[in-house]
Amino acid sequence: MSNLDYKAIIALLKSEDETNQELGFQLLESLGVVSNHELAQLISKQPKHILRSLKNNWKELLKLIRKIEFRYQAIAALPSNLKLLENLEILSISHGTLSVLPKEIGQLTKLERLILNYNTLNHIPKEVGDLKSIIELSLVGSGLDEFPACILNLPNLEILSLIDNQISTLPKGLIHLDKLKKLILRSNSLNEVPMELCMLENLEILDLSENNIKRLPGALSVLQNLKILYLSRNPLNKSEQEKVRNILPNTVIYI
Repeated sequence: MSNLDYKAIIALLKSEDETNQELGFQLLESLGVVSNHELAQLISKQPKHILRSLKNNWKELLKLIRKIEFRYQAIAALPSNLKLLENLEILSISHGTLSVLPKEIGQLTKLERLILNYNTLNHIPKEVGDLKSIIELSLVGSGLDEFPACILNLPNLEILSLIDNQISTLPKGLIHLDKLKKLILRSNSLNEVPMELCMLENLEILDLSENNIKRLPGALSVLQNLKILYLSRNPLNKSEQEKVRNILPNTVIYI
């Protein structure tokens, strides 16, 4: 296919007219695709274009995509051949209808940021633990009633956000996330702060607000790198509030 052909197809796909977009895809399907960065970037901006490209197994085109970000889109499921997005670094699908995350998500070995906020997920597959390059994971409002164990297998994780779930306990294995700098657990059902959390010495921001925490462990003093601690809307008495201020004198604390 000539460069002129590609320019014509790109112009069709850029059109706001769905008939023109469909014609552009039909031309791609009949003429075939090769590596083209402009075309890959264009396809990555529309869910229907990405899903159709995956259906067509356009490996040469899909491997050029490094970022996918969608909000308020009706994406109920992701296809099993996600591995064709072999160089994907950011996957963000928020405020959507995603209800199932395929186990093949674990094949995106270059993924660094996975953001799946406010979908209809209730379960996170264990294969998420295979994403060893992940530095940020956000599962806000995902209907989780327990801390996904697979997260403990992410050695390079620096940012973890689990806001607005129903998590009541944190696992002992939390200590394995020793690179964690930002842990956001606001608006869950936590009753206590486990000792393991206090061993995360690289933590800089910890948000435990809007839980049901009544007592705080003295071991929080270990968190000498902690810059900000959020504790508002917990049933902490004045004694507990004073204690945490004393053991973390250099931390900005919001109670």
